[in-house]
This record gives sequence, C-alpha cells and structure tokens, in this order.
Amino acid sequence: MPRAIFAPQVDFEYAKTLRSTIKLVGTAVANADGSLAVFVAPNMVPLASPLASAKGPGNMCVVSSENMGVTTLAGPGAGRFPTANSILNDLVRLAQGKTCPPFPLTSSTPLNNDYVARFYVRVKCSDGLGIIRAVGEAAEASGVSIYAILQNPITSRENMDFVVTTEDVRLSQVQAFAARIANMPFALGDPLFMPIL
Repeated sequence: MPRAIFAPQVDFEYAKTLRSTIKLVGTAVANADGSLAVFVAPNMVPLASPLASAKGPGNMCVVSSENMGVTTLAGPGAGRFPTANSILNDLVRLAQGKTCPPFPLTSSTPLNNDYVARFYVRVKCSDGLGIIRAVGEAAEASGVSIYAILQNPITSRENMDFVVTTEDVRLSQVQAFAARIANMPFALGDPLFMPIL
C-alpha cells in the first residue's frame, strides 16, 4: 500500500477552506509533564498567525511566553547572500580554532515528542457506504475526538479525498487513528496528517 503523500493541490485547497496555509515549522514546546517536544513538520497554519506570512527563503521565529506574550523575529534564512555569510563565518571560526560541538547536550530536560495538538488528517479512498461511520469508530478506538469532517465535491468515486480535523490529542493517538484507517478496505494509502497551529 502506498505511503501518505502530501498533495499540494488538494492540501492547499483544504487549507484555504480552513482559512490557513501550510508551512514547514520547527517547534519546541513544553509538555504538561515538564518534558520538551522538539520536532520539524508541515503544519496547517491559520492565516491570522504571523508564521503564515513567511515567504520564500525567509525565516521566522515566533516565541510565546508569559512575560512577553507573542514575539516575532523575521529575516532572511536562505539564498546566496545569507548562505555565503554563514559559510564565511564558519570558515573564520575554524581558522581561529573557535569551534564547539554542533549540538551540545547539557540540558537535563527530558525529550518527549508525543506532543498534544489539533491535527489535520487527509484520507484518500474509494467512495462507498459506511466510510464516515468506520472512520468515526477508528477515531473512538484511538481516543481521538473529531472536530470536523470536510469533503470537497467528488470528481472521481474511485479516488477521492476527505479531511478530518481533531480536537487536542496526542501524536501517538493520531498515528494509531491513521494506522487503523490505512488498514480499511476503502483506503488508498496511509492518511496524511499534520499538526494545526
């Protein structure tokens, strides 16, 4: 069975319906148990978020804290000039012997990437009776609460998509939900899922 595949035309169409866009986001967030979740993944980003305005080779950092609220830093992060500057700085540091381990791990904060978020889950399937019921049962069995189900008009009953958005759930619950759907007779591959900011 084919793996989940990002389909830009389909996923950006659903993103538009959700008043969102899709961005590759690096995330570091404190979990309720004091551990830290650190991951990079495509995210469904609401158009109201500062991250939605990041374009081209630009990078953006959005920090949310109790003391400062939401702070946004933006600037060039790729392209010939920023890349050339970074390489030149690295070469100068190497020549001066001012190197350090690239990823010093001195923190005692435990990592736990089973983070909690709302999720976008796109299911590719062949149309038939009972699909929504079966998906609902898979959600219940996985401990996933469904927020909404979206479906654009069907153009091919043999190859169609619909989207499930979830309430806040753990990544492991969404993975179990997607695995259950992938094993159903109507599924045409693994469901694609991504966090919703």
